[in-house]
Amino acid sequence: MCYYQKNKKTKQTKKRLNCFASSMSPAELLKGLNLQLFYPENHAAIIGIKREEHKFINKTSTITGYNENCCSYMLSDIGANIQNKYLINEWQAPDLIVYNTNQCIEIKHWLLYYAEKYKVPAFGIETPHCIEKNNTTVIESIKKQQNKLIKSIENHFDIQFDKQLFQEVLKNSIEISKYWQKIHELTKNNPSPLNFFDLCIKMGPAVTQRGEKETVQYYQKLLEEIQSKKIKAINHKQYRLLWCGLPVWGRLRYMSNFFNSLNACIVNSTYTSSWIFNMDIEDPLTSIAKTYTELFINLTEEEKFKYLSKMIQEWNIDGILFHHSLSCKRNCDNIYGLSKKLKETLNIPSITFEADHNILKHFNKRHFTTSVEALIDQIDKKKK
Repeated sequence: MCYYQKNKKTKQTKKRLNCFASSMSPAELLKGLNLQLFYPENHAAIIGIKREEHKFINKTSTITGYNENCCSYMLSDIGANIQNKYLINEWQAPDLIVYNTNQCIEIKHWLLYYAEKYKVPAFGIETPHCIEKNNTTVIESIKKQQNKLIKSIENHFDIQFDKQLFQEVLKNSIEISKYWQKIHELTKNNPSPLNFFDLCIKMGPAVTQRGEKETVQYYQKLLEEIQSKKIKAINHKQYRLLWCGLPVWGRLRYMSNFFNSLNACIVNSTYTSSWIFNMDIEDPLTSIAKTYTELFINLTEEEKFKYLSKMIQEWNIDGILFHHSLSCKRNCDNIYGLSKKLKETLNIPSITFEADHNILKHFNKRHFTTSVEALIDQIDKKKK
């Protein structure tokens, strides 16, 4: 809750500039400018969890003219803002906008809506898509854009980048990632202490409060609790599954219970593990550029194949679920035959189901149930 409390405090005192930012913008650099960050993506996910998206999406399309096939995160969040309802009305208007197109181009249009509405400046990093790892040309380009981003904000608001504050924030982010990675490493155990749905909830502070000391303490205590209590997601023999893509926020509880009934545990995902960052205190600008550019969602198909192959082997995965989210084409990993390649090379069965991360009417419970049961059958046949 301190994420929301801090923003309310900023609203009352107005000592810090309030920045609406994309979740994968370089938070450490922005906090070095002493900006208070608010992530509309987090607000949209909360709308999805609360199953309130239907109240806002149609309003967004009607008033803004945005196509109803646009990202359901964007439509949910903007719709809530238009109606001045839900969490958005608790937040002060932004003083500036910062986006990074490393996830998708939609996030740019989403945040530019707020820049236009509140008449505030927008600053962005234009990250190319479908990249190979260790592409020095791309990384150098992003570094230059990061430097330009800092200078532009400094000049516009007559503020100075605080190197000492930045160092503190960066150290905290590195610690947060270390603990989050260790928590993920625990799910290699059989039985696993956590499942995908647990991780979706526990990842919240890593998204909204990167760089904060409280977040370091949270994950340190979480890790200690999991280890000391010897928690198990499922007590029985587990089918070990991997989730690719976004969650269906409004169906977390249903899915968790359903997989438990099958003695199946989704032990890892491309989604929650995306918040494990590899930053270097000795070369911060390069490591930050690399971290926020080489996201799983932003890799080439070959790089994704390597990433998943490594995860399958290290987590001893039995099968894969690909969520094809209808309003997020960038986060649909099985469009170009990735599952076929994994089947041919590693003999890993998988299913692909269509739904949406925020629009519940696109989730077909019967079809999903049948597909998952078919996946379990494939795994059983393979083990015989």
